[in-house]
Amino acid sequence: MWELQENDVFRLWEAAEKDADLKDYQNKYIAVIRSAFEMEPVTVDRPEVIDKLMARGFKIGTFRINDKKEKYAIKKRPIMRVTDLTYENVSHITANKLIELLERNFGGGWESLPQSIQDIIESNFDISTTTLPADRLKKPGGLYEKKLADDYEVLVVPKGSWVEAIFARRSQR
Repeated sequence: MWELQENDVFRLWEAAEKDADLKDYQNKYIAVIRSAFEMEPVTVDRPEVIDKLMARGFKIGTFRINDKKEKYAIKKRPIMRVTDLTYENVSHITANKLIELLERNFGGGWESLPQSIQDIIESNFDISTTTLPADRLKKPGGLYEKKLADDYEVLVVPKGSWVEAIFARRSQR
C-alpha cells in the first residue's frame, strides 16, 4: 500500500468493483487502505467542504460500498515520528529520512527507543552506534569518517561532554 498514491487507490477500487469477490471482502480491503491512508467519508458534498479537504491534502473520489457509491477523501498517512514506523512502511523511507525522524523524536540516544521500534528499524537498516568524547568523534581516519565513506547517514546526539553517533544505512539484504 505504501507505494500507492491516492489516485491509484480510487482507480484500483473502481477496477475491483467488477470483481464478484469485492463485496465479500470490502471491509478487509478498506482496513488495508486505512493502514496507509487517512480516509474520511464526505457527508456534505458542497464545494466549500471539498475545497477544505483538498487544502488539507486529501484527494476526493468515490467507492462503491454495500451497493451504493459513496464519496471519500483520502490522503497518505505521513511518517512524522518514529512511532509512525511499521514493518510495512519502514522499507519506504530512506536512511536520511530515518535520521530526520530520529532527530525530531528523541534526544536520549538509540537505547532510549523502545525495543519494538529498534526492531522495526533494524529490519531494513544497518544501525551502529558509538559514544565518544565530543572532541574525538570526528578524528581523521576514525569511525565517523569510515562510516560516512561507507554511505551511512549519521545523527550525533550530545550527552554532556560526550556524544552518541547513530549511523544508519539501508540494509544490503
